[in-house]
Amino acid sequence: MDSENYFSSRYLTIVGHVQSGKTYEEINYCFASVKRGFPVFFITRNITADQLQLNARFIEFNKTLKKPLDVFLLSHNDIASIAKRMESPCVIILLCNQFQLKKVKEVLYIYKGEYNVCIDEVDFAIKTKYGTSELDTILNQLKEGANHILGATATPIAVFTTQKEMGKIIKIKPTNNYHGVNSLNIEMIESSITSDPSTDNESINKIYSSLLDKHSAVLLHTVTKKKKNHESLMEYISNLFPTFTYIIYNGDGIQVMCKGRNDTPFTRPKSINQYGQFINKYYFDNDIHHFYNYSIAEVLQILVDDYYQHTHISIFAGQLASRGVSFVSTDYSLHLTDQYFHAGKLTHGENYLQSLRILGCYKDNPILTLWCSEHSWKLILDHNKIINSLVENVEGSTKWLQKIKKVIINKPETPLSRPKIVSKLRKISKSHFFSLDISSDEEEI
Repeated sequence: MDSENYFSSRYLTIVGHVQSGKTYEEINYCFASVKRGFPVFFITRNITADQLQLNARFIEFNKTLKKPLDVFLLSHNDIASIAKRMESPCVIILLCNQFQLKKVKEVLYIYKGEYNVCIDEVDFAIKTKYGTSELDTILNQLKEGANHILGATATPIAVFTTQKEMGKIIKIKPTNNYHGVNSLNIEMIESSITSDPSTDNESINKIYSSLLDKHSAVLLHTVTKKKKNHESLMEYISNLFPTFTYIIYNGDGIQVMCKGRNDTPFTRPKSINQYGQFINKYYFDNDIHHFYNYSIAEVLQILVDDYYQHTHISIFAGQLASRGVSFVSTDYSLHLTDQYFHAGKLTHGENYLQSLRILGCYKDNPILTLWCSEHSWKLILDHNKIINSLVENVEGSTKWLQKIKKVIINKPETPLSRPKIVSKLRKISKSHFFSLDISSDEEEI
């Protein structure tokens, strides 16, 4: 996207398919903002892994510049030093929680200049329909004081239904090597392999045996939020398929188990660098390699560089894999080839689309396989069609608010978004067709 397009309205939202290059645009936006003389508050989800991944992307971006951007973490600096550094345009990365947003408010009591705001997963930063939560209130105050705001998401329902002050929406055109929903190879698995691993050996064998038929494969095995289920699944399946390298990716760091490899340490901990990265920690204990404050990209790269050939990898992940994170090595040579996805009872449209971490830009033209139920696949297609229809009808228009109310959609079987910001639909006569209703309190789904 041309840098001038970022500033075509004061509050711009860019929409693109899942993992289609939105982070690249956000980083370019920060570069363009700094060139114009504005420091940028870059807000990520309230998950440290997202911050780690973003910081690593900025480090790679800075390698292409003669004069690197000054990028640092809000949490690693005190209020006075942040305000001082903002006098020269810089990028401050922070998590979307009320504690770090309050710290920004304190910084702005000292720093009196202008600033821009970039919000990754902007729809997820919206917590309530009417902006009544403490986080919504503080974030809205930060946005009101900003010179310019850029948001980015693949699922903009919450933006459409709450952000009336937004000026324009621009859709990112995916690159030629982007592999989206329509490019997936679908294998139907009706059962749940997300908690109790012994419930369905047949499905486990079908998936993992199929992966072994390939020369190499990387599976994202999505599971429940309960961390004990991650460990029990890895223990159970690793006994059935011992040649795989297994990874648990959750809030307890990253755990790697490889029965075919000895206990030689993978790596040594790295100390903090000039960009404010965390001090990394690593240790080996009871057949498990533990990585703390490493991004999943760094750990995958360690496997790529290892003396042992990790040809088949299975990654167990729950909530951390629900959106935002890319399962790809830092040199982009290793990426997902398969994903097992099972929808829970409360899964809504955002979940169905954002959970597809297998989508992405890949140079090797891979065959990507999604293992899911027939019903889940139908709902993925339904919600994807709704998002595409809404975005295509309002893209590029400053009158998006009026236009979006006229877009007619089929009522989906599951809610479009989260309960606290559930989008409203207005029924069109007695048919099964509906449209988004921004202003009234008619039927909610």
